[in-house]
Amino acid sequence: MRSTPVRRIRNFPSGQRGAALILMVAILIVGVAWSMIGALGKAAPSHAELDIRTAQALQAAKRALLGYVAQYAARTNFDVPGRLPCPESKNSIGDPNNEGQAASSCSNTVPVVGRLPWETLGVDKILDSNGEPLWYMLSPGFHPLPPSPINFGTPAQLSLDGTAMVAIIIAPGRALDTLPVIGTPITGCNKVNQTQFSNRYVPPLDPTKFFECGDIVLGSFLTLGTSPWSNDRAIGITAAEWADAISGAVADRLQRTVAPVLAGWDQAEYTARGKSWGVTHVLPYLPFASTFSDPATNVWCGDANVREGLLPIATQAQGCTNDWSGSVSLVSGLTSLPCTNAGAYLSCFFQNLLGTPPFSARITATALRIAGSYRSTIASSDITATGGGTATVSMSLSSATGAATAIVDVSWPPGLPSLVEVRVPHPLDAAVLSDPQLQWFLNNNWNRYTYYAVAQGVTAGATPPCAGITCLTANGLSDTGNPNDKRFVLVLMGRALATQSQPSNDPAQYIESHSFGTAVFSASIVTTTFNDRIAACPFQYTPQSGIPIPLCN
Repeated sequence: MRSTPVRRIRNFPSGQRGAALILMVAILIVGVAWSMIGALGKAAPSHAELDIRTAQALQAAKRALLGYVAQYAARTNFDVPGRLPCPESKNSIGDPNNEGQAASSCSNTVPVVGRLPWETLGVDKILDSNGEPLWYMLSPGFHPLPPSPINFGTPAQLSLDGTAMVAIIIAPGRALDTLPVIGTPITGCNKVNQTQFSNRYVPPLDPTKFFECGDIVLGSFLTLGTSPWSNDRAIGITAAEWADAISGAVADRLQRTVAPVLAGWDQAEYTARGKSWGVTHVLPYLPFASTFSDPATNVWCGDANVREGLLPIATQAQGCTNDWSGSVSLVSGLTSLPCTNAGAYLSCFFQNLLGTPPFSARITATALRIAGSYRSTIASSDITATGGGTATVSMSLSSATGAATAIVDVSWPPGLPSLVEVRVPHPLDAAVLSDPQLQWFLNNNWNRYTYYAVAQGVTAGATPPCAGITCLTANGLSDTGNPNDKRFVLVLMGRALATQSQPSNDPAQYIESHSFGTAVFSASIVTTTFNDRIAACPFQYTPQSGIPIPLCN
């Protein structure tokens, strides 16, 4: 019988056991040290990492501001497309009901500065890498209230490192004490000790307790990057970036509101006053264009036979007068006196010097530039004749001169007084010029950035509707109808491109989608060399339902 071997337990010397224990402790210490180093690294990011976080915060704020202005520009019930919000109220800090909301009002004539109104912008509160909320400086001119205008010509009056800006977003960083820094601060910066202010966060906030450089009164700001004099970081919005953000929305409103209102102006006139050129006299027309010239000085009165240029939207008060002037061309039993302009009407007097019935007179009156403007007309019932006279009127429009001619025939019964008067009311501004749907466009002078072309087939003397070569062509639109049947075209002339020189009397310095003197317009993708946006009438689009929806008839 074999015996089971006996296992012997080997005893290590006490010295070896101690060495093993020391090795285990060393490994543990090294592991803990590496963990602590990793934790310290995470708790103390590098300057580069901090700058990246701040840069991301500034970019997010810039996107929010541009998104805000683009969204509001597209709202047809918002009359000031392009207006930026005020900064947050200085007194709303710490107020849970108002913090993050733009102040209800702010100056439009001097730079304004305050915290970024993140809640008004519809975003979360944005902080820089030091946990500081962002600040926001707004240029004069970009928070107007009607009737102060805002458009592509509104100048950016802030300065960020010498570049003109519409708005500047600022990350203030931690409080700095630059008093101990040896030397003279860089021009534009000041020695400050922001750490001494116990009331730094007590409203109303003082920007000088957060910024080290720049002049908030003059609207200038300076960034230095890595510098002992400042830890501020900033980003700006240029006028070009602002314009690009709102251009699409403004062009869409041209198509959805301006074009339909202008197309239907004659019917609107009939609805408002009970008479119109098209309904009453069967003389429908779209007005001739105002000859293109520097939009800042153009008179906005249409010129005879001019079919492309600028919109003829001048009122009587703006100098585009259309009063009647005339004379008596035929009388019976009466003696005529000269006709005179009596302010609101043309006044013609007649004398009954022992004349015999029938008593009658014909007045021929002319109003210049009617066919190049939006004006009312007159009906027979508008003409008054003393002594019991009755009047009838017939109208005509000249395609050659753009003038309107009124032939007024008046007859009187027997027993006529010795002196009688006929009054012919002057044409008034058409109702379309005060249409609420156009006020955002007119009040903000968007007509200065809108090219207008009208088809030959719809101007004075034409037989509408236009057809064939008497219409305009607009290619490249999202229009699902016929591109060759356009009665008029509106082009939103974007901001001046690098190759364009403005102001100018040359339309080529403003538009890229059309060659002057042709009947063709071509829409295209907006690039650095093309920024026209086109609206036209008629225009329709077809949604997924497949049923065309007309936006302008």
